[in-house]
Amino acid sequence: MSEQRTAIQTEGAPREQKKRGCLTPTNCLLFAVLGTGAFLLCLFAGLLVFASWGSGESSGGGGGGGGSGNVLRVVLDGPLGDAPQFAGAFLDPNDAPQPVARIARAIRDAAQDDDIDALYLRCGNVGAGWGVSRELREAVLAFRAAGKPAVAWAEGYDTKSYYVASACDQIALAPAGIALVNGFSVGITYFKRAFDKLGVEPEFEHVGDYKSAIEVYEREGPSAEASESLEYLLDGIWNQVLGEMAAQRKLRADVLQQRIDHPVLDPAGVVAAGLVDVAASRRAVEACLTTARDSNWLEQVGAAETALETQEPDFVDAEDYAGGWGGSGEKIALVYAEGAIVDSEGGGLFATNQISPGRYVRLLERLREDESVRALVLRVNSPGGSGLASDLIHEELERFHRTGRPIVVSMGDYAASGGYYIACGADWIVAQPTTITGSIGVFGGKFNLAGGLAKLGLTSHTYRRGEMSDMFDLDTPFDPERRAVFRTFLQSFYDRFVGKVAAGRKLELSAVHAIAKGRVWTGEQALERKLVDQVGGIEDALAKAAQLAHLERWHVVEQPRPLGLFETLMQEFDRQRHPSSAAALGSTQLGALIPSADVADALQEVLVLQQVLAGGRAAAYAPGLMPLR
Repeated sequence: MSEQRTAIQTEGAPREQKKRGCLTPTNCLLFAVLGTGAFLLCLFAGLLVFASWGSGESSGGGGGGGGSGNVLRVVLDGPLGDAPQFAGAFLDPNDAPQPVARIARAIRDAAQDDDIDALYLRCGNVGAGWGVSRELREAVLAFRAAGKPAVAWAEGYDTKSYYVASACDQIALAPAGIALVNGFSVGITYFKRAFDKLGVEPEFEHVGDYKSAIEVYEREGPSAEASESLEYLLDGIWNQVLGEMAAQRKLRADVLQQRIDHPVLDPAGVVAAGLVDVAASRRAVEACLTTARDSNWLEQVGAAETALETQEPDFVDAEDYAGGWGGSGEKIALVYAEGAIVDSEGGGLFATNQISPGRYVRLLERLREDESVRALVLRVNSPGGSGLASDLIHEELERFHRTGRPIVVSMGDYAASGGYYIACGADWIVAQPTTITGSIGVFGGKFNLAGGLAKLGLTSHTYRRGEMSDMFDLDTPFDPERRAVFRTFLQSFYDRFVGKVAAGRKLELSAVHAIAKGRVWTGEQALERKLVDQVGGIEDALAKAAQLAHLERWHVVEQPRPLGLFETLMQEFDRQRHPSSAAALGSTQLGALIPSADVADALQEVLVLQQVLAGGRAAAYAPGLMPLR
């Protein structure tokens, strides 16, 4: 807009200047074009410098030798992702999600490194779900199993950061800190009353009694089916989390539950309750990391607390130490599929990860044609999205499978609905016990805005050639005939979904129908219902892929690589040219505009849903699965 304003002002310059021959209309236009071009070039150059600076700040060195320290330090504070990502053109590079898979790999490698004596977790906000959090926790336990101590320290704990920290030998809290270990909750925002006031009529159809995603738009509270499904899911997650924390703290689960239900927040009370070992400064704890298994460790920390000077250990940061799964031997491709599944690429400069068939089909084609790739591990961390996009990716995975090479799926926080659709054809599926999966169902429809437009005094008239050509217009209601046609389409997609699951999991159709209906399950519950084969993480999936491919020595190639700045800009330009296929606003943008995180997340889901449903598409989507706080 600024360039346009400059051009307009120049064209409106006083006539005396024109008489002197300086600014003719042609020159004005030329100057405007050149000025705009120069501005864009400067902006582009600046972004390149910024991106280069960002990548230099956030990227680590090679694995296993990235530092000379004897204590591996892992700082958990902020969003966590599966793979390295571009932070976004205008975001602090340090805000990019930390790559959990590599951090967990670094911890496991350090366990076998004679130069590493201890592990130190600096816990802040663990920005991940329970599945990814457990991936980290299991890596900490593997480090301890090698006979080396692990210590956690935080200014304050919530339930999730405490869950990760509870894998350590010792848990420390700042003397003025707070340990708010009080469980988790799920908040669901219902839009019906707001939509009634705005004149918005949700017109949706769904297949599957438990496919409750659309309830938030049509009801003022949950249905019996939605409550039944969610309560069972949350029980499964919580019992797993509670049991693992209690086991490491040497407490009975019922005793720990009592202390969580009636929390004591002050550090002295938390120590007395057995949740934390010591309330001490970071300086004092860091001075005693390598001796954390000594019987007098608490006395050592106390002495360090009062000492004028302490010896800080030589740290090596996990991000500098991490180098992925290097080595020699045959090649296993590790493909990260993280985010909502959408029909088209690109979510803008601020967007979070998305899975599009355009990008992933091309990637899978390249891997299929690369005979040096002996196996594929698909890491799914997705609530689903577009049914069509899910089907296209599933088809390409089937083509890879027909080459005789194995596919193993590793599920992260969630692999639900469309996320399960792309996973179900694998030879072997590994899920964390706290993974949210299933949701085999479908829904679709639109928001009818006719009432809201009428309140604004807006009217319209449509000229049709084809009685249902306006079927998905946002100012046209579904009549019974249109609804019946659409319902038939959704039922056919649901039947295809169930058929894919039955074929991939080698189950009878009737057995799949019984556990489908849009219902979500934890990984443990899914294992009982034969929707997955094993409880575990990425390491287990890679080991299984090597076994199925009969590989003795192997290394991992991670895909897809994160988009660079230039590619992100090109996607953004394409997105602006095709707004109908634009991705929804990211939570970074929306959260900055709306003070309540719950409402911001709920409105973000509306925007994502509008994109997924565009043009009457079927949605294999389970939105809002992870607001566990």
